[in-house]
Amino acid sequence: PNTTEIQKAKIEGLAIKTINGKKNLIIGLREPDSLVRVYSAEINEQVKLTLKPYFSFNAGKTVDGEQFKLSSLEYVIEMKGFIILTSSETNKPVPNTDGLPVFHGNAIWFISDEKLEKAQVSNDFKQIETTKISEFQKDNKSEGICTLPSSLPNKFKFAIVYDNDTKDMKTAGANPLPLGKMQIVELTKN
Repeated sequence: PNTTEIQKAKIEGLAIKTINGKKNLIIGLREPDSLVRVYSAEINEQVKLTLKPYFSFNAGKTVDGEQFKLSSLEYVIEMKGFIILTSSETNKPVPNTDGLPVFHGNAIWFISDEKLEKAQVSNDFKQIETTKISEFQKDNKSEGICTLPSSLPNKFKFAIVYDNDTKDMKTAGANPLPLGKMQIVELTKN
């Protein structure tokens, strides 16, 4: 990334993935927010990692018109792809919120290794066309996702954590939200 991008960057996702037989640290950026941008860096004995553009995609906007931004990513070996979590909030003045940030929902995405292999490179990143699996929990801000054990074939369990930053944050027209919570979700691979 260039110096301006680094100064504006907010890292929101970390994962490990083997690429071409070598372990890579996968790093996702929440901002700048025009696209979800993901970098890779080969893990070696050197202290400095060299970030290389890996893939990006447009997460689009919520039904309220706010941009979805990266919250977390997880590489799931058994699914052969990435589960990606996005969230949305705004600091714009909204009636009945006393100027506090407002949440506009979350979305979960899947990007397969197969899609990554076939993707075309543009502006140094593999450009991915993907579809949301689901939008959910409009009243909370998702912050992290991890894989949980599952004993059923083609069923995958995940824990999603929400961090509403402060007990004073609100959703449009709602009362103050709890600081955080966790949700268990199950996805079925077709």
